[in-house]
Amino acid sequence: MRFAVFFWILWTGTVFADGGSVLFQERQGEYEITVFGLPSPLRAGPADLSVLVQEVTTREPVLDAKVGLSLKPLFDASGQREVWTPPCCSMKRSDDSYEATRERAQNKLMYHALIPIPAAGEWELTVEVRHRNAAFYFVKTLMIAAPSKPLLTYWPLLVLPVAAVGGFALNRYLRAR
Repeated sequence: MRFAVFFWILWTGTVFADGGSVLFQERQGEYEITVFGLPSPLRAGPADLSVLVQEVTTREPVLDAKVGLSLKPLFDASGQREVWTPPCCSMKRSDDSYEATRERAQNKLMYHALIPIPAAGEWELTVEVRHRNAAFYFVKTLMIAAPSKPLLTYWPLLVLPVAAVGGFALNRYLRAR
């Protein structure tokens, strides 16, 4: 039993709620926008960005806005920076703008977009929000860390088959005795 609890804790790792850690918060007019990001800190690779749009006076979430995100490097991407290639070919895009939608989000109060970040360094994130007759945007600089090593990132997936085969072998051994 202790063995199972130990592996459960090891397997679950860190738990993030509501889209990750707060990257920044901005108040514009009658709206307050909070941008969340996963992983924390942001690394080259797929980044899970969520945007919460709230009315300033009531703190109620705005559920019918249009939210757009765009990301561009503030460095020469052709230089000697480490470039990360996502394992999923569907993440490669020719443009750098993304629509954040509530349909893609786990927390339906937020707007979500999965954005591939190809390299570490300084990046400029532009958030554009349109609601009713109001439209505004703001630009923030993000420092993106180097990508995690693949073995450190995917070790739970590599251990699972070994654990399954080991459990089966242990079961067969104990039944044979």
